[in-house]
This record gives sequence, C-alpha cells and structure tokens, in this order.
Amino acid sequence: MNGLLLYNKLRPWILAVLAILAVYTIGMGGYERYYASKLATEGKIAPGTLTAKRVIKERNSVSYEVSFQFTAPYKDGAARFFNSQLVSIEVYESHEAGERVPVRFLPSDPRWAEAFPGAYWDRSLNRFGIGIFCIAILIVSILVERLRNRRAKS
Repeated sequence: MNGLLLYNKLRPWILAVLAILAVYTIGMGGYERYYASKLATEGKIAPGTLTAKRVIKERNSVSYEVSFQFTAPYKDGAARFFNSQLVSIEVYESHEAGERVPVRFLPSDPRWAEAFPGAYWDRSLNRFGIGIFCIAILIVSILVERLRNRRAKS
C-alpha cells in the first residue's frame, strides 16, 4: 500500500484525533486559567515548606519542579495539603528543600495552590498554544482538501 493511499484512508481518523486534542487542550487551558484567576483574586496565604526539588529531563527539554506542603482550613478543621509545580530555573536554583515559603491557596478548594505565582497561568498558555496549533492544522488540511476537489472537478 503506498503512502498516499494509506494517508487517504487514515485522514479522517487523523483529523478526528486532532480535533479532539484541540478541544481537550483548549478546554484544559481554560479550566486552569479560570482557577489561576481565582487563585490570584481569592487566594489566601498560608505558611508552607518546600519538601522536594526535581529535574525532569525529556528528549529536548528540561523542566524544574518543586513540591511543597502547607496546612489550611478545610471543612470543620484543618488539613495538610501536598502539591507541586513547575518553576523557572532561577526559582529552582534559589530555593532549597526544607525552606519555608508562603503558599497561596483557594479557601474553597485548597488543592489549588502555588508557592510561586504564575505556574497555572503559564501552563494554561501552553495548552492554548497546542490547541490553536491543532486547529491551524485542521483548517489547512480542510482547505487543501477543498482545493484538491476543485482542481479535480476542473
């Protein structure tokens, strides 16, 4: 089976996967952006502790993650929460495990928390970018198909 014939058979599935990926990434980006905005406007501060640092190496990139814990009011008492977030190399290198840090959390849902502002916002922008890229590929693919059909009719 030649490549073009295989592509023509798989094309609807490829487009469907791209469409699902676009909807998912833009939806998740919007979800995270909503909570990032709530965290910035409604967040409360609690004392926290950095519990660990980790370098995440992938094929073409390196990410830096810090983990932290804090205690916050929850339901009828208080509870300890654990969270982690990606940070810049500058933030990663300037803090050590065991260090005390202020943690901003949502009183309505303390699982949404960050020790260093901006983590959710940055990630949501990355997701939006991936979603828009997928939409662009879908649009170009549809336009190319229409152009082929017009030329075939001529």
